[in-house]
Amino acid sequence: MISADLKKKIAKLRICRKCSAIGKNLFFLKRLRCPLCGKATRKYKLKGMNDQEVVENVKNEGGDKKIIKLITARCADFDCPGEITSVIKGPVVTEYEFKPDRFTRVRRLKALDQDLTLALAADAVTIRTIPGKPCMGISIPNGVHEVVTFDSCADNIKEHYKDMELPLNFGITSDGSPYVEDLARYPHMLIAGTTGTGKSVLLNQLLTNLLTVRSPEQLKLILIDPKTVELFPYAKVPHLMRAPVAQVWTAIQVMEDVINEMKNRTQVLHNYQVTSIKELNDQFKSRAAVLEKEGKRESAALERAKCWPYILVVIDEMANLVLEQKKDFIARMASIAQMARAAGISVIAATQRPSVDVLPGKIKVNFLARGAFRMPSAADSKTVLNFKGAETLLGKGDMFMLSPDKTGLQRIHVAHCKKENRDVVLERIAKYGYNSKGLLMESERKLVAV
Repeated sequence: MISADLKKKIAKLRICRKCSAIGKNLFFLKRLRCPLCGKATRKYKLKGMNDQEVVENVKNEGGDKKIIKLITARCADFDCPGEITSVIKGPVVTEYEFKPDRFTRVRRLKALDQDLTLALAADAVTIRTIPGKPCMGISIPNGVHEVVTFDSCADNIKEHYKDMELPLNFGITSDGSPYVEDLARYPHMLIAGTTGTGKSVLLNQLLTNLLTVRSPEQLKLILIDPKTVELFPYAKVPHLMRAPVAQVWTAIQVMEDVINEMKNRTQVLHNYQVTSIKELNDQFKSRAAVLEKEGKRESAALERAKCWPYILVVIDEMANLVLEQKKDFIARMASIAQMARAAGISVIAATQRPSVDVLPGKIKVNFLARGAFRMPSAADSKTVLNFKGAETLLGKGDMFMLSPDKTGLQRIHVAHCKKENRDVVLERIAKYGYNSKGLLMESERKLVAV
């Protein structure tokens, strides 16, 4: 009689029909070599190893047991046996951590997304490698999608305003944890996706949150919006170096001005013998701290005023600029992308046409941070992320993020920044301003206290 513990061990092995180690109570799956007796024959599994034994060891179980059984059974049918180790339920999707056995190929398992979608009758199933874990993440959309609101993610960025130069508050990950990245480390980001999937919402989310923790002395903005819709409401913020640009030729001239500013800053960095804007600003701040200890507050304020602000160029619908003035635009964009990091100049570009003619190699290679919303095809997903999978996203703020600091893709649910949320922040900027730390104040009482 075979014990229950031996059954569990045998269920994970590939064994032959007449293996002398366990007997004959087996059924056929697929031809492989038996690890017990070494006979080159077929792969088998003990009868009755299903149902309760499949789900009894699942940790943090937040999913349906029926779905767990369907996933393990369908993967085993396609020669990808394994087990569900844990279930993480998020606001939009539930991720099942599937640990394949040591004979399963990852490439074969990733190709089962459509088969699992059909078996589970889901909208779209996404299979990805989980960084730092020997598991595959199988993401299944929830029946009811929770909306990630702007207010629920508003405080996440305030925790990083000291340790990040350009903190970008995206929203939350698929497991519900906040996702904030420092753009100054990349230093450029590309956003792509079809119409209506959330690109403009993400731009409003990033800009609105960034304006709450960075004063005009710390950040300068250049906005290029050929649609004249999404970025023009920011026309009155004091961070702008010039009015938002809509015309193509004006945008080309603005980018030429950015290149000149980049060259001037680079020359000054060379004269000060520093390698980045952060090192230069740290020198000014350290001198100001010494003067304050000596009681020279006016001199310290003048020294602190020498700190350079970061420059952020935001481009909405980059494809329009490329198609009208491809040669001039790509040449200037490539120059900025390759040389602007040390000077503290960053670019966020959004496009709904992620094709090779819009994103040539010399531009794409310098945009290390890339976000992809729902794509029309797997080819477009590979163009932006170098991975398939963006074609299975749900839309409405569901995106994949490729970060140079992290391995693999991060699934993010972007907070829904409404027009009302943006207008409240812009009104507070005009009415109350910023305190000495660069944080946006909420009332006149705090202004007097500062």
